[in-house]
Amino acid sequence: MENGFDPIIYQRYLKKKETFLLFKKIAQASAFKNLKLQLKRREVINRYVAGILGDLKKGFRYAKIEHQILKIYFTHPSFLKAFKIEEDYYTNHLKAHLKETQKILKALNYPFDFKTIQASVKKRAYQKPVVKKEKPPKSVNVNCEGLSDFTKKQFSKLKRACNDNTPHTPPQS
Repeated sequence: MENGFDPIIYQRYLKKKETFLLFKKIAQASAFKNLKLQLKRREVINRYVAGILGDLKKGFRYAKIEHQILKIYFTHPSFLKAFKIEEDYYTNHLKAHLKETQKILKALNYPFDFKTIQASVKKRAYQKPVVKKEKPPKSVNVNCEGLSDFTKKQFSKLKRACNDNTPHTPPQS
């Protein structure tokens, strides 16, 4: 107990310090975990939004095709009558789906721009696929001056393997 030093108090201090450090470590780990979760959640939301936008694009594409089909088929009066019966169902269903999507995107603060979606759906001109020409492999030239015999042998094997373009058949046992 010289100079006011009490070993019992010091022991208590050490224990408290140890528990404090332990809690600090746990807190850091949980904060990191929370951050990871938030990032994952954000990623899921982004993926969901991208999915919705993709669905809308597909929807526009299908709507265009359907419109063309309707033009062809529903010129006949009996077809027209059949379509009139189902028309309300189709239009209401599409409207409901669209409104729901708009609400979700607004809730996520995501820009909902019809024109960009429509523009991306527009027909693109057909492009011929580019045929790539096969380039012959470059020959390998190695300078073997001042190398040991073993290394020279290895390099010569490598050189032979690289310069020989014939397909090798695996050794059969």
